[in-house]
Amino acid sequence: MYNSNQFKKGTQIGSLDLTVGGISTAFTVRLDPNYSGDDVEAGTVMMWFDGGASDANGVPLVTPVTANADVPIGASIFSVKSGVTKPGEIMQVSSQGCIQVFKASAAMSRGTLVGLSTSQSVKPVTTGAQLGIAIDRAGAADDIIRVLISPAKA
Repeated sequence: MYNSNQFKKGTQIGSLDLTVGGISTAFTVRLDPNYSGDDVEAGTVMMWFDGGASDANGVPLVTPVTANADVPIGASIFSVKSGVTKPGEIMQVSSQGCIQVFKASAAMSRGTLVGLSTSQSVKPVTTGAQLGIAIDRAGAADDIIRVLISPAKA
């Protein structure tokens, strides 16, 4: 006989891992309603967006990181409800201390500082914006690794 507690959720890009007591630190945010790019997938690295006077209160706005100089706040979290977020929709973004799953764009050691490579993958960084620290070793590009979210300017 099977018990529902025997099964672990599969690893999904953008999912959280190693939470303590099921608790993680995440923000509830809203994707900039004027964002004109593709729908945002889980694991997309995000940054704060200033919508001006019309954005003085309410749910904070975010937009995807697009340049090495952009400082990330975290990444969009995988949700079983929907695989993507459209402009203006509410979403969850990981924050300092979360451990989140990404694809590595290159081989790297455990403890490597990582930043954005593509929307859902990370690369080793020594300058520019840092998303966090690799807590798994990546033997090659496209390996799935966990990252301790620790955004900063590297």
